[in-house]
Amino acid sequence: MDLAIDEGAPPQNPPQPMPVSVCPIAEVAASADHVWSFLVEPKQLDLWWDAKVTSAEPPGPLTAGQRIQAVTRAFGRDFHVWFQVIEVDPAHHRLRMDAHLPLGLVDHATLTATPLGPGRARLSFG
Repeated sequence: MDLAIDEGAPPQNPPQPMPVSVCPIAEVAASADHVWSFLVEPKQLDLWWDAKVTSAEPPGPLTAGQRIQAVTRAFGRDFHVWFQVIEVDPAHHRLRMDAHLPLGLVDHATLTATPLGPGRARLSFG
């Protein structure tokens, strides 16, 4: 069988953006209210994510429209990233934000702390 490739022809299936969905979940020995307090306070973010917050505008607990600037380190280099807070829903312990990462990547993240009982919660990232 002879196969010929016409390099001048347009591709039959042009490349499309490829969405990737990952939703890590962890159970923690803390109440959902306690977990929530770490999610919405910019000064606490450094304790649980792999970045250092450099600014929050406007300052204070996370609110919709707020922009968080941070620096993360990988491969021996510093990378500047920023997060746009989309939604803060204290009643459901839910936070939505867009993480703007190197190479033009954007992660649409939803973090939720679900009560599981006294002193236990499920934290999901999705």
